[in-house]
Amino acid sequence: PQGCTSFAVYGTLRPDCDSGAPWTKEFVATRTGCVSARVFGFKMWTKKQRSANYPCSVPSDQQTDSVFVKVVTFANDWDAKLVEADKIEEYDPYNPQDSWYHRRVVQAHIVHDATGELTGGTIAAVMYFIPALDADVQYFPVPEGDWLKREHDFVLE
Repeated sequence: PQGCTSFAVYGTLRPDCDSGAPWTKEFVATRTGCVSARVFGFKMWTKKQRSANYPCSVPSDQQTDSVFVKVVTFANDWDAKLVEADKIEEYDPYNPQDSWYHRRVVQAHIVHDATGELTGGTIAAVMYFIPALDADVQYFPVPEGDWLKREHDFVLE
């Protein structure tokens, strides 16, 4: 992603993620910026499997569908963070079609933290997503596209 130094993160890479994922704190430790935003044209789902919640965003036919994200910027160590995120998300940049998560640059629409209202500003950011839901897996929609509003019946171990 030429010129991009931000991620649009919605699950276990969010700085405020409460799932207990072991990589969250270390991943976001060197961020140089963080704002709340929405990415339109995606819907968030959770995949419940082996005692864990797994978030995934999927492109939607409805442009009004959206995912709440934190746009985290890494101005000082972007290249290393991209490699780290690819590893966490099991994304292979040399063989992307065989990766479960894919990634692309999206426009994240900045929102006010207190109200959730759009500010009118946007930031280009890399977002990981899956192209389609797996037919043989049970997924559940995440309320308001916000990972912190999911059912908290179990967390990552």
